[in-house]
Amino acid sequence: MVSNPSSSTEVWINSKTPIKFPFEPYECQRIFMKNVIDVLDMKLDAALESPTGTGKTLSLLCSTLAWVQKLKESKPMDFATWQSSGAGGSEKTEDKLKNSFIPTIFYASRTHSQLEQVVHELNRTEYKWVKTTILGSREHFCINQKVKKIKESNRQAHVCRGLVSKRSCHYYNKFDALTTDKANEILEKGEAMDIEDFVKIGTQNSICPYFMSRQRSETAELILLPYNYIIDPKMRRRYKLDLKNSIVIFDEAHNLESICESNASAELSSTSIALCIEELKKVLALLVEEEENAREEADNETEAFGSQKIDLTRKLIENLRTEDLMALLEKVFTLEENFDKLFESDQLKSVPPLDGKASDGAILLDTLANSGFDGNSVERFVDILRDAISYLLSKNEEVSLTEKGDGMESVADFLLSIYSTHAQEVAAAVGDEHIKVNIHFHLNF
Repeated sequence: MVSNPSSSTEVWINSKTPIKFPFEPYECQRIFMKNVIDVLDMKLDAALESPTGTGKTLSLLCSTLAWVQKLKESKPMDFATWQSSGAGGSEKTEDKLKNSFIPTIFYASRTHSQLEQVVHELNRTEYKWVKTTILGSREHFCINQKVKKIKESNRQAHVCRGLVSKRSCHYYNKFDALTTDKANEILEKGEAMDIEDFVKIGTQNSICPYFMSRQRSETAELILLPYNYIIDPKMRRRYKLDLKNSIVIFDEAHNLESICESNASAELSSTSIALCIEELKKVLALLVEEEENAREEADNETEAFGSQKIDLTRKLIENLRTEDLMALLEKVFTLEENFDKLFESDQLKSVPPLDGKASDGAILLDTLANSGFDGNSVERFVDILRDAISYLLSKNEEVSLTEKGDGMESVADFLLSIYSTHAQEVAAAVGDEHIKVNIHFHLNF
């Protein structure tokens, strides 16, 4: 049924919450929306089901947004203060108001094509004016040809970060210079935008659409995103997603179990550890050479200018320090040795038909701790690995394709998966101090 948002029907599911629907809803849609409103009123979790073709996405959007709009009407000054702060407002004030008064709606689906359909459905309604954004990877958003031509998403991210840190991306620089008013003028089109819309606007204005969508999420009422951005604690940290006082919707939730299983899995091979060691050695060698060259140049200048030269070099390589790299390299060496010993011991068991061996999480955590890794320090080590990857990728002509950081990336992802906040919360919830974790080794001798 084609509908005109201007001729919406006002539906009263209960005496408190009117819902603006694009047409007179069917009985099954009324029941669905009533269940949504009831769940929100009682602040409960719910699994709602409706047959295919009954317009559940439209019903879900309209009922949820109507409930939030009703809440805004009861606290208009609080909400107005938060919304008027905009992207350039005080971060502490913005977060405090947003989290205290108005829940953010996170609408998650399995694929970006499904999210585009959600945007289409939203724009059929009178709620299309609600401040909305859609999150995705650089693979979908980036318009910088230097980044777009890279096939691997991890490398895209590191090359992008390198360009941004050096102020070498014209699109990011123009985004960074945007005022809040100008950003609103560009993005406020009176309806929700999908990824193609962000890319089109970014291309027309030579402004990075990836960072525009991320910045908009800071004050958006409705955020559309793939499942794993919510499920994976690494992604939540990366995109600074705070789920407190929020409404989280998983559309097509029958896919959720397999995605949770995938995101909760961690795998590390002996090949990845060996490659990580070689890459760390390469970064160390390049770093030492760069510092020596800076000192040689400094010798030809006055002491003051020489000091500035060295400081500039350190700024270009950001937080990378040779002593940090050496300490991390020693820990990865130890980890390799301890995993080799563990693999040969009787503590691990074969898991046919899979290659390698497996054990519960207690043995893994003990082995990592004996190698110098724990929950308190792992984020710092991961930051060092990320900086080292970005540094390697900035050395285009000096580094072979086999030394672009794949090993360091694998180790970093493994450590974050094992020491994720989510995993610790699960352990506390089930009352067990150890989480059962499968370790799958691929050791090639």
